[in-house]
Formats: sequence, C-alpha cells, structure tokens
Amino acid sequence: MQKKLTVALMAAMLAPAAFADSGNVTISGYVRAGVQWRNSAASIGGDASEASVDGRGEMAFAGTEDLGNGLSAVWIVRQRFGLDGSGFDENGKTRDGTFGNDRAYVGLKGSFGQIVVGRGYDNFGDGKHDQFVVMGAGGTVGNTIASTGKTTGSGVFGRPGSTTNMVRYNTPNMSGFTGSLQWSTDENKTTTAKASTYTSLRLDYDAADWDIGGGFERKATSTGNTSTYNLTGGAKFGDFSAYAEYQRKKEPGNKTTKAFGVYAYYTIGKVDLGAFIAREKYSFNSDRRNILSLRAAYNLSKRTSAYIETMRDKVSNKDSRNRFMVGMRHAF
Repeated sequence: MQKKLTVALMAAMLAPAAFADSGNVTISGYVRAGVQWRNSAASIGGDASEASVDGRGEMAFAGTEDLGNGLSAVWIVRQRFGLDGSGFDENGKTRDGTFGNDRAYVGLKGSFGQIVVGRGYDNFGDGKHDQFVVMGAGGTVGNTIASTGKTTGSGVFGRPGSTTNMVRYNTPNMSGFTGSLQWSTDENKTTTAKASTYTSLRLDYDAADWDIGGGFERKATSTGNTSTYNLTGGAKFGDFSAYAEYQRKKEPGNKTTKAFGVYAYYTIGKVDLGAFIAREKYSFNSDRRNILSLRAAYNLSKRTSAYIETMRDKVSNKDSRNRFMVGMRHAF
C-alpha cells in the first residue's frame, strides 16, 4: 500500500513537467540606432534643422503548446521601446509605457487556420514589400495626412499598426493562397457617440518569384465611415526585385486620397540597395505629394547590418521634408 501511494505521489509530481514539455517559448527582437539629420520642415519641432541620435528596439516573448489532435495554443507579448529614454523612435512615433505595448494576444492554431484575441497588427497594409529600416512607405514625419486605418504614423501607405481590442482569423496556407479577417474597436464610446470600429479583410497569393494581394478596410465612427482599398504585387528576377502598390481611401464628406508607389531592390554580394518612389493626390484640393527614398545596407552577418537611408517628402506649395540617417541594426 505504501509503495502504491509513493508511486502515485511521484506521478502527480511529474505530471506538470509533462505538460510543460509540450510547449515552448522563444525570445526574439532587434535593436537599431543611428545618427539622423532632418531639415527644418522634417524636424519634430518644425522650426529648425536638427541632428540627433535616434533608434528603436523590440523584444518579443512568444510560445506555443501542443494541445493534441492537431490543435495548438499560441501567444505573444511584444514590447517596443525608444533607445534614448524618450519612448520615441526615428519617425517620432511612440508607444505607451505598458508591457506588451506592441503586440499581446492569445489564441488557437490548427488545420482550420489561426484565431487570436488581444492586441496585434492590422492586416490591411501589411508592408511586406517595404524593406527600408526607417524611411520607407511608413516613415514620413510631420505630415498632416493621416495614414490608413489604425497605423500610428503618416506614411503614404499604411504599414501595420498596433491595434487594440482585436479579434483576428488567419486562414491556413492553401497552395500559396492566404487570407485574414480582423475586427477591432476603440474604447472611446460616450453618452452621445458610439465607439469606433475597424473591419478589414486581406487576401494574398505568394508564388516562388512573384506575388499579388489586396486588402479592404472599413473604419466606422460616429461622424461617418472611411473605406480604403489596397493592391500590391511584384516579382523577383535573380538578385533584382520590383513591387508596386496602389491605395484608394474615401473619407466622410466624399474626400478621396489616391496613392501609387514602386519599390525596387538589388543585392550585390553583402550589399543591399533599395529605392522607393510614390505619388499621392487628393480630391479635396489640388496638392500633390511626391516621395523619394534611397537606401544602402551592408550585411555584416545574418543578424547585423549597417545602413544609410535618405528621404525627400514634398507636398505642393510646401517646403520639402528631407532626412538622412546612418545607423546599425542587430536582430536576435
């Protein structure tokens, strides 16, 4: 009897370890920093040229657990931070000081796909063709034209932005076809106004050397709705690749913004070269916006690179916003 009791106690003690072994946790992220120069039109204060040391870092804790029968639990907690203690990055963007301020969600994954709940990135402008570290499609500063959806910057195209109160479903990869559906809401309901909600859908096809995709997002607020369409596509030709992106946004008051951009990249050994050019026009005024960005990076290893990037962002009848940065990035 005593031997049976001892065996039972040992089995109970080992049971938690057996459950723990069925999951795993990974830590990943990056740190980047450099010296940046802005002219007066692009500076954060907007009244003088400035040079500064800027940068950003991210650290993510992610994990999975095998639940059996092809089902897994998935989760992630990712934190973004500025390197100078201010909380701001190279583009003047910031996150609140709470833990998991970039992503924090939990969900299930199986043959049906994946569904998660929490805080994550929107699926509309996925930014997969933007290989710039800082000064790509989402890297403009001081622009009065808000980007699409819930992105926090003012880029010509909406790079993925942190989205709170999110429910998202991703389809499994079906011979190159993938899709996602997402819904989220703000916490801004008042006694006279409903909370803002965001609904977005994205479909993509990725082949070995080319891809095409599209997205739709609808933002519903108490003052009206904003609808945005996004189309992307491109191809690789050896060490050269080129991609195009088109976006159309319709806001309340029948205000329409259209944007078109082209990305081009070329690799020579350890050197990566890139260019981005875009044009944006509006139905509510005669202004035009033109953006040109260039980059060069030298890959010191698979995880570490040094880079130079520059951008010229010009809106009609306004001074151009010019930026130049030399920096270094390490991923882990």
